[in-house]
Amino acid sequence: MDSPPFELESLEFSLSSPLSTETAEIADYARFSFAPRRPILAGALDLMARIYRDFEYAPGTTSSATPTRDVFRLRRGVCQDFAHLMLGMLRSLGLSARYVSG
Repeated sequence: MDSPPFELESLEFSLSSPLSTETAEIADYARFSFAPRRPILAGALDLMARIYRDFEYAPGTTSSATPTRDVFRLRRGVCQDFAHLMLGMLRSLGLSARYVSG
């Protein structure tokens, strides 16, 4: 059986997931990094730097089931939270993003 076309396969990674839920507030925060005609990679790097600067690494603040809307509100969490937060932000802009660990 042939694999699905890349566009179809990547669609899955542009939708909300249980931990990477989008809100208008999360989308607005992300949109700031993606000015018109700014390359996507430059926007993603800027967004990553803003999360690093604006959010506090605080073990014990969240659990593995904490949704991104709570991490965004608290402005604190751990690496996993920030990865899910960035996923939700990118997906809120219609970009495909995937969580990979290892």
